[in-house]
Amino acid sequence: MDVKQFIEDHIPHMDCPDKVYNLFKGLGYKTLKTSYRGLRAWGLRAKDKESVKQIYTISDYGRRFQIFLVELKSYSPAVIRRLPLYFERETQFPFFIITSDYKEYTFILVEKMRVDVGEWKRKLIKLTIDREMAFHTDKLILSEIALREEEQDPNKIYKRLMEAFNVERVTKQFFEDYCSIFRQTEKYFYAQVPDKKWAHDFSLQLLNRIMFLYFVQKKRWLDNNPKFLSFFWDTYKCSGQEEETFYEKWLSVLFFEAFNNRFFPKDYLPKEINSALILAPYLNGGLFTSNALDKEEFRISDELFEKIFAFFNKYNFTIREELPLEVEVAVDPEMICLLYTSDAADELDGVDLGGRRII
Repeated sequence: MDVKQFIEDHIPHMDCPDKVYNLFKGLGYKTLKTSYRGLRAWGLRAKDKESVKQIYTISDYGRRFQIFLVELKSYSPAVIRRLPLYFERETQFPFFIITSDYKEYTFILVEKMRVDVGEWKRKLIKLTIDREMAFHTDKLILSEIALREEEQDPNKIYKRLMEAFNVERVTKQFFEDYCSIFRQTEKYFYAQVPDKKWAHDFSLQLLNRIMFLYFVQKKRWLDNNPKFLSFFWDTYKCSGQEEETFYEKWLSVLFFEAFNNRFFPKDYLPKEINSALILAPYLNGGLFTSNALDKEEFRISDELFEKIFAFFNKYNFTIREELPLEVEVAVDPEMICLLYTSDAADELDGVDLGGRRII
């Protein structure tokens, strides 16, 4: 079976240790039988031992590269940060899969960085996957760590994971995709309003507003639903209302009424949408304040929205605060703004993305 198709089929059903083992078996790793040692064997401190339910060794390449499944009683960032310390005497290159519920998994690759003679720091590179809502790019990263049958060298295996978990590569791909959908959107609006500056600026504003919504929904500020936009869009499509009115009657209501504490239920909106919008947070940053760009007459086709949502839905948008030696393989507003060397950034001509400027 094709590796990508295997991941597509396997991830939604990965709800126990055996299925985590089977994931790596399907990716070409030599796996051990489902096995574990008592927590005492790992030398965990009492405080950390209380948080860990079980530790499994999934794969072992000469004790130089090993894969561990760590089952926590509850998710604890502090415990996760300390875990690599306990495995240093066990392996040179540890790779962790951490879960507390076999629904959300955090894959952690440890990068050791030399800062001085005999002095090292550890950087944790994290990929978080919800098996019920796995993103396209996350599943693609997992497919890229698959091994060829003959690969047994732990150094090469570790290098393969490092390449797959490259955060800047994910960001660069996001920029390239962003520029593609931006140019399509700009061209679409210019065909309606032959004003290059307006088409350029309004396209950026629209995409930035929608992109910000992905961070807002990740915080569960919209109906406590981390995929509210998909629900919002699907409800519109099934509502039987006139086509090409999503922006005018749905999205602009969210932008300019709900986020500005001015929303009142609409007769044409389904009950569940009215209930969600009336509880939407007040956002006073100015991004959702109507301005001169919004005054132009235009329509937005459902086809264009399909393309916009198809682009954004590929990516995981992280809202977790990162420490200097921790990074998540996901789209981060800070990370987007700092990647000023990409061709995509040059193409955007220093425009504002999510409140910061690309240099």
